[in-house]
Amino acid sequence: MIAIEKAFKAIVWIVVGVAFIACAEAIQSANSAEKARSGRWETTRDRYIEVHAFCEYCGRARSTVVHHVVPFHEDPERELDVANFLALCDQCHLRQAHLGDFKAWNPLIREEIQRNAEMVKARPYTEADAAKFIERFRSNYQTAP
Repeated sequence: MIAIEKAFKAIVWIVVGVAFIACAEAIQSANSAEKARSGRWETTRDRYIEVHAFCEYCGRARSTVVHHVVPFHEDPERELDVANFLALCDQCHLRQAHLGDFKAWNPLIREEIQRNAEMVKARPYTEADAAKFIERFRSNYQTAP
């Protein structure tokens, strides 16, 4: 009886997996039919990453992704516009550029990169440094009541 239950569960998972893959492929093909990438995209992306080898947000990790500040689906005309690019590591791409959800995008990513760089330069190493740091950057984190 247990073997039959295990086999049934395995079959259910296989069917669910196949349905999920088919659904994902249908969505991907519908999206790519709407907005096909330029034939020059891969070369442009690879060259940008060669020039910008490290993540433009954290500066520590190697860049692996070219992020469009204004997403491709919002403005396909800017697909190859390097002024619309950021080279990011996978972690910063998801967390910073997409705010933890690839369906979303961060229109303030350039400002955040600049603020992050300023904060890194002003790293506090003593309590006196920390007080100056807080005074300088606290207003960036205060929200309206």
